[in-house]
Amino acid sequence: MEWIPTHWLLSFVLVRILCRPSLPLLKYLHPRHPAMTPAPFDLASFEDAIISACETHEHDHEAEYDYRRCVIIEGVFVKFDSYQSLWPQFQTQTYIFQCAKLDVSAPRVPEVLHFFHRDYQMAYMVMEYITLPPSPVPDLPQKVALALQWLRDLPAPTKRVRIGPRGSGCARHTLFKDCKAPLSFSSIEAVERYLNKVIIFLSICHPLIT
Repeated sequence: MEWIPTHWLLSFVLVRILCRPSLPLLKYLHPRHPAMTPAPFDLASFEDAIISACETHEHDHEAEYDYRRCVIIEGVFVKFDSYQSLWPQFQTQTYIFQCAKLDVSAPRVPEVLHFFHRDYQMAYMVMEYITLPPSPVPDLPQKVALALQWLRDLPAPTKRVRIGPRGSGCARHTLFKDCKAPLSFSSIEAVERYLNKVIIFLSICHPLIT
């Protein structure tokens, strides 16, 4: 049975293959980083600032067509969403980062520095913000292909394998309505059976669709 990382993680990793992290807040959230020394830090105030920035971002941009629930603040990349949606993404991101850390051939995978929520409603995932290189990379297509192959070859994190993020939740992909699978699929064959039923249904309800 095959484990497949969903599309949000593939795109997130690919745009960071040849990049370097910016460090302003890493000394607080990741004090063992070799470039940092520990410093006093008010985590509660930091979380409040994250929440405020995310709320402002959503208020200002949620009507835009390509709006995404992510924001850059104080040198870190923050993704926010419902706890139900973000917790599996956090589990998956953490697992793949750990795999990459043990493999010298792995692409650059951002580390999750902090994850928190408010009453299991809205959740926030704080990650390294990795800047793009200043000049074009001539062999970028080849590096993208290698990164995709590396992700494809990752071992399943558990014996109970299904398609989707680690932890819980259904697969997310533009193939499905609202970019979310309606069911939890246990295998490629299960996806094929579902799609065949959808095709039959559409051919009956909309005979002009082939």
